[in-house]
Amino acid sequence: KQKGVDCVLIEKNSICQGNTANTTAKITVQHSYVYSDILKDFGVETAKAYFEANNNALEKYKNMAEKIECDFEIKDNYVYSSDFQKIEKELYAFDKIGCKAEYVKDEFDINDLRPEHYFDCTVTDTEDPAKEPVTYTKEDQPIQYEVNFNQKLTINTQGSDAFTTGIGRMIDEIINAVNDVKAVEDSMAEVDKMLEDTSISAAQRMKLEEIKEQLKSEFTLKTAVMTEAFQRGITTTEKEQEILNVATADLGGRYKRLQLTESRLSDQQVDFEDLLSKNEDADLVDTIIKYSAAETVYNSSLSAASKLVQTSLLDFL
Repeated sequence: KQKGVDCVLIEKNSICQGNTANTTAKITVQHSYVYSDILKDFGVETAKAYFEANNNALEKYKNMAEKIECDFEIKDNYVYSSDFQKIEKELYAFDKIGCKAEYVKDEFDINDLRPEHYFDCTVTDTEDPAKEPVTYTKEDQPIQYEVNFNQKLTINTQGSDAFTTGIGRMIDEIINAVNDVKAVEDSMAEVDKMLEDTSISAAQRMKLEEIKEQLKSEFTLKTAVMTEAFQRGITTTEKEQEILNVATADLGGRYKRLQLTESRLSDQQVDFEDLLSKNEDADLVDTIIKYSAAETVYNSSLSAASKLVQTSLLDFL
């Protein structure tokens, strides 16, 4: 505007590719998953400096937009991915540099872990936006029963204590890596089949050979990625198994305490029932006779003692 230019189009690589192919002038501080990469390679301070530099530039654009006629609007920025591990790493990086970010998921498959069981979150009904959102706060939800006088026992094991979200992500990562390798193998087989055709020209054969070499390189890379995924999967599985073993051992310990409590209460019940049985089975007539005889003996002993001991106050003067 100051230089007399009506319009300028800026693209990092090629015009009509990348961002310029799908948007009209988006200004953002979020460039894909850049913060997790910067954090890993250069540390927190560099990642924070990168964010602050972009944020300052965004503020300058905002100030300039207020002085000219344009449709500048402030909108939420979204990053999409089917790989939650990428999102998780970026969220971790945001937390480290002090940037606010939210994780949004609106599609769930059967047996998916529910976020409200693991995180503080807000559930919104996408089919009915007017419906009041439900806010969940992650907290312990023990189910306890009183098994003895003033003694309670927790009977449930919460899902977050036995399983983490890592196991599902690890399985998805391995499946994706295997599918990528299989896709390259299928492409190589298709090229080999085309090379078997004797009717193709020399130029076409040369081109197919180049494609085959490229696919071989891609196959090597995809195989290495798959191997790393399996290695990470083994490590993750071992950690998840440890968590599950601890939860199982804790459950076994509680079951053992319940068995001991049951055994102790059973013994007490037997003792009380035995005493009750003896009291109920006693012969009432025989009991009265024994009581009368004991009373007679007691009174006779008192009378005899009074006759044997005939002392008075004069005996002590």
